[in-house]
Amino acid sequence: MMLKVEFDVVSLVTGYLPMFTGHLVQGLFLHTIEKEDPNLSKQLHDVNAIRPYAVIPLHPMGFKKRLKSGMWEIEAGKSYRFGFSILDERLEKTIMDILLSVVDGNLKLGVLDFHVHQINFNKLSMEELLREELKKKHDDNIIRFKFLTPAQFKEKAKNYPTILPVPRLVFTNLARIWNTFSEVRVYLEDFKEWVEKNVYVREYKIVTKEVDIGKAEKIVGFKGHVGFLIKDEKYKGWLYVLSRFAEFSNVGVKRTRGLGVVRLLRYLRKLDISSPHNY
Repeated sequence: MMLKVEFDVVSLVTGYLPMFTGHLVQGLFLHTIEKEDPNLSKQLHDVNAIRPYAVIPLHPMGFKKRLKSGMWEIEAGKSYRFGFSILDERLEKTIMDILLSVVDGNLKLGVLDFHVHQINFNKLSMEELLREELKKKHDDNIIRFKFLTPAQFKEKAKNYPTILPVPRLVFTNLARIWNTFSEVRVYLEDFKEWVEKNVYVREYKIVTKEVDIGKAEKIVGFKGHVGFLIKDEKYKGWLYVLSRFAEFSNVGVKRTRGLGVVRLLRYLRKLDISSPHNY
C-alpha cells in the first residue's frame, strides 16, 4: 500500500524561506517522528537502504513565487501545499498516527508558522496498480511526464551525475525502488536491457535548475516536460506501472529531500510547452 499525504496550509505570518524547501519538509517529517519514536526515525535515516518515503516541497497554490534577495517571500493569509509519501505499508499506520497526533491545526516549516487548512490523502495498493496497468491495453506508445522539481541520476561507473532524462536511468531507478517495497518484482537486468533498446525520448521541453537542499549542499537537475516513446510491447505494461508509482516515490537522487517530483500526464496529445511548475 502506498500513501501520499498533502497538507494544504495558510501562512500565519509574512516572512522568508529558501527558494527550494524540500529539506525543510523532510526535517519536519523526521523531527516529528523522532520525538515520538527515535528508533523509527533512525530506520528512516538509514543511508544504506532505499528509503521508504518521499517528499513534496512547499509550493504556492494558484499564484507564482515572489522572490526577494534570493529568498522566497511567504505572504500571510496565502495558501500553500506540501506533502510526503509512504511506500512501506508496514510503516504507514505508525507514521500517520505520529504525524496526525502532533498536527493540532498549526505547524512550523523552517522559521514560519502555518495553519493546516486541509489534509489530503491518496492511497493505492501496489496490487491494485499492477492489476489495473498490466491487464490494460495501452494504445498510446508515448508516456509523458512533468518533472516538477529537478531530477538527477548517478551511475556507479561514473564520477559525475547525469542531468538528462535518459530512459534507462529513469525507469531502472523506479524499478529498484518498486522492487524494494513490492512482493511482485520486475526482472531488473532484463528490464534494463529492454528499456535501453526500446524506449527513447520522443519530445521534451526541459531546463536545468540548481537548488540548495540544505547544509550548504547544492544540486543541479532538469525539470519540465518529457515524452518517452515505446517501440516494443514486452515491458510496456510495467512502464505504466512504474510511471504511476513515480507519483508516489519521486525519482532519482535525493528524492527524500523533494527532488524528482513527477506528474504523469495522461491523455496528452501534444507537447506541454508551459513553463515548469513553480516548486
